[in-house]
Formats: sequence, C-alpha cells, structure tokens
Amino acid sequence: MKKLLIIDPAESFGGAESYALSICDAAIDRGWSVEAAFNATKPLEAFRNGLSEMGAGIHHAALEMHDSNLRSIPAQVGMARHTTALLKRADPDVALVILPWPGYGLGMACALAALRIPSLIVFQLVPATKMKYRWPVRRLYRWTQKRKQAWVAVSEGNRSVLSESFGVSRSEIEVIHNGVAVPDAEGCDDFARDELRRNLLSEFNLPDDARIVLSVGRLEKRKGILDLVKAVPSVLQDVPQARFIWAGEGNLRKEVESEIAASGLGHHLLLLGHRTDVPALLDCCDLFLFPSHFEGFPFALLEALAHDAPYVASDSCGSTEIGASGEYGLHFKCGSKTDMADKIVQALKAQGEGVRKAGKGRERVRDFSIDTMKASTLRAIETLCP
Repeated sequence: MKKLLIIDPAESFGGAESYALSICDAAIDRGWSVEAAFNATKPLEAFRNGLSEMGAGIHHAALEMHDSNLRSIPAQVGMARHTTALLKRADPDVALVILPWPGYGLGMACALAALRIPSLIVFQLVPATKMKYRWPVRRLYRWTQKRKQAWVAVSEGNRSVLSESFGVSRSEIEVIHNGVAVPDAEGCDDFARDELRRNLLSEFNLPDDARIVLSVGRLEKRKGILDLVKAVPSVLQDVPQARFIWAGEGNLRKEVESEIAASGLGHHLLLLGHRTDVPALLDCCDLFLFPSHFEGFPFALLEALAHDAPYVASDSCGSTEIGASGEYGLHFKCGSKTDMADKIVQALKAQGEGVRKAGKGRERVRDFSIDTMKASTLRAIETLCP
C-alpha cells in the first residue's frame, strides 16, 4: 500500500487546508495510506478533526514559517533538520507539500530532496508580482526540483510569477486549478432563496429592501477588507440600501472594527465571524464581492460562481482566468477603492439577476470541478511514485 505524507505548515484553517482534505479523501478512496503533518494550533482543530474522520494518521509538528531569504537561512536549516526527523518517523513513499507562501518551503524541500523522497510541491498562494530572492536561495530551490520533485501552481498567473522568481522554466511547473463541488443543475429555486433571504434579514435586523453584498475570507490586509471600508461610503451615495456582510475571522478584526466605527458604518458593514452556512449566504446575496490583493486560485470566488452569484472581484486574484470582466462578473483594478465602488454600484444597479437566472456561473465552474482537481493531483503524485 502506497503511503502519502501531506505536509502543511499553515497556522490557521483556510483554502489550502480544504484542498488538503480533498486530496486526502481522494487518496484514501484510491486505497492509499495517508498521514498528515501540521502545526498543533487551535485554529487548525477543524483540520485535524477532518483528517481523523477520514482515517488519516496525524503528526503534530512545529513547522515554523520563515520566508526564504539569506537572513532566514539558520531557520531554514532548522526546518530541514526538523523535517528530516519527521520524514524518518513517517517513512512515506511520496510527499505532498502545500505551501501558503512560496518562500516557506525551502527547508522542507531540501530535506525531501536530500532523502530523495518523491514530492509534489503545491504553491497555493503566490503574490501578484515577481519575488526578489537572492541567487543562493534560487539555486537551492532549483536543486531540490531536480531531485524527484515536481512543482504545481494553481493558476497560470501564479506559474508566471514562480517562473520569474525562481528562474525555473514555465514548462517545469504544472498548472492544476483549484476546484469546488458543482451543485445540482437546478440550483437553489426562487422559493428557497426567498426563505434564506428572509432568515438573513431577520438575523441581522436588515431592512426588507437591503441589497446584500457578501464577502468571504480571513480578516487580513491582503484580503482587501480595509479597502472595502474606504469604498463603502461611495457606494452608499448611489445605493443607500446596500448592506455589506463579511464572513470570516482573522487577526485584523479589532482594527477593522475600529475603522468601521470611526467611519460610522456600523449598520452598513457587518462582520459575521466564522460561518458554517456560506452556501446559504451565497444563494441569497445580491452580489459577491472579492477584493483580495492577490490569491492562488480562490476557492471563495469559485464557490460564488457555483451558486450563480453575480460577483465583483479585483483583477489580481485569478478572476481574469475565469472570464473577461462582464462575462460572469465585473473586475476592478486591484487596490483602487474608487474603481471597486464604481463596479459595485454598476453591478447593484444592473436590472434583474441575469447571471444567476441563466446559470452561466454554474456552467463555467464545471471547468474547475473538485473531481478534476483531485484526479489531476493524484495523477501528478503517481507520476512521481508509480
């Protein structure tokens, strides 16, 4: 029986961890033995529970995240030693490393390369522009790649940035887009959507004519939440019924709450915290807003598409690989509060729910299905370890 070790150095639960659970599930269904190594932090309890329910083995590891620059070399050496000890305990046939930032994987990649353990390195989050790594770091990454390692980017844009940053040919980096489950062809009917909407309006004491703009993501700077706070007043001038709701937690919560209070937006921008009913929120919102500064290939936007929610998204988060602006949603210039506000107003003022009623989003997301993501990832792993 083939043993797969999944290594995830993240400190909290997010899209990368959902991805890890999906691949774990697929590998176990294939008959593989699966173990996972990750940090034993409270925000990752749901991740640990999900792995345990699937029957995966658990390794609690101190996978500290340090970017790969010359100052962090001692930390990367320490990570390489720690990873080597982990690999000797787990003794996997093949490893899947899921990186929440490109530079975090050097120590782990070196340990895997030194032991010649076949490894698939998946870069889940990549900045929008080239990263500046010194030549010793780039050389080390290229060395690891030549020792039974394969790299995967989750979008074409990410592949380009990785290629430029590490001096690796684009052809040496495979693209496997993230994927989500595709709902039934009928989707949510009007009666069910009206009921969900009434419940949401009641829960948060919103007016009956509220135009609900939903965002889903961690409360952190790169997600664009502070940009949204600045853009809301401009939207309200044109669409006073607009109500913005943000589902997700994060270390920026107190700062965001202070900004909301200082701007007098307490009744117009609501922080919902962690929610388990995001599909229901997607079904009853008027618009999905995704203001992130950069992403890999965002699960949240794909989920919105799967529920046929009209969307407004920044042009630096993978949205342009889904379709041109105006095809499934509108794109605004990343970081521009004015353009964001304009596109939100444009979307809210559009008559009807053309995208949702036509089922265009749900049809498009079939090109990014979870089944395709699972099959392509397992194929890449099996190529390394037949």
